[in-house]
Amino acid sequence: MKRREIIKGLGALGILSIIPGVSIGNLYCNNKRFHFVGLGSAGANILNHIRKKGIDGKYSSFNWYPSNVEPHKGVRHLYYEYPRHLRQSNELGKQCNPLTAEMKKILSDDRIYIVIAGLGAYSGTSLISDTVAFLESNNKRYLAICTLPFKNEGRSRNDYAREKRSELEKYKNVRFFDNNCIYKKYGEDRISSSIELSNTEIYRIFEEELPNLRT
Repeated sequence: MKRREIIKGLGALGILSIIPGVSIGNLYCNNKRFHFVGLGSAGANILNHIRKKGIDGKYSSFNWYPSNVEPHKGVRHLYYEYPRHLRQSNELGKQCNPLTAEMKKILSDDRIYIVIAGLGAYSGTSLISDTVAFLESNNKRYLAICTLPFKNEGRSRNDYAREKRSELEKYKNVRFFDNNCIYKKYGEDRISSSIELSNTEIYRIFEEELPNLRT
């Protein structure tokens, strides 16, 4: 992007930021160059929250849904479930699974990728490392946002999430949000709406990172 265009863009942001109802995300995303990818259940749910903001782009999820749950509309759904026989609170439940050929194809567009995953469980956590490594090796522009679990989700899940965070911190385009910060920011009385508030915080991180993605 040329210097003159950057200056004009910053000026526009300064004006639009004081106009009620104007989303910086929509301002930047109207060229449909973004491809949002949700890994696992948490990633898919956050992805759907962002999609409802009306941001143009592609939306894909690598996830599985119970038979009584409809996949999110407007999202390309690729079935993926971490092997059930490996879901144990030991090293068997901490294996990284390689990306399938179809996953790699989805991650090979000439777009800017926004990858979202919740750390500490199975599906999303098992895919995030190989997903980021694939985007890096193919020189794709991307931002990965990972959430850390609430403390009440259990010691095993929290320990696994911290291990995965340490593994991913070597990548400069990966951001983390600790869901426990919600209680500090909004108060304990907002626990009932903690998931919704977590979605809001992830979207805030996305908007904050937009200038870096587009310049």
